[in-house]
Parts: sequence; structure tokens; C-alpha cells
Amino acid sequence: MLGAAGEKKEAPEAEFAAVEAPALEFPEDLATLYRAQVVALADTLSDPKMVHRASEILGGLIDRIVIRHEATAGHSAEIRGKPP
Repeated sequence: MLGAAGEKKEAPEAEFAAVEAPALEFPEDLATLYRAQVVALADTLSDPKMVHRASEILGGLIDRIVIRHEATAGHSAEIRGKPP
């Protein structure tokens, strides 16, 4: 019913569907590496010289923070960034 226009649209969609996503490789110690980065960030943000500037930068990035408490899962935090 769509004719040539429909066929033009379906061809790229079929090609895209056939593409296999590459397997992602993560280091075995990813959690340790991440934890070290968080500790380094916390140390940096604890520096009195950095606190004010860091607050300004983070305030410019974060739209809102939603904290929830679930009886079975405990607390969770959702940080929503400001739209570009």
C-alpha cells in the first residue's frame, strides 16, 4: 500500500535489525576501580577549597534528586540531570 516509500523505509530497518551488537568487555576488577574513583572524588570534594566550586558545577548538572524508601529494598536515590 505504501509502495516505493514503504520499501525504502523497510530496507534500512531490516539491515539495522540484522546488525549484531558487539560484546562489551569489562575489567574483572571493575567494582574495585569504580570504588577507588568514588573515594578519590569524595576526597577531592571534601577539600574546603573545592567544595564551593564543586557545588556550583553539580548544581548546574542536576535537575532534581528523588529519594525513596522501600520496606524491602531500603533507600534508593535517583539523580535526574538537567536537559541540555
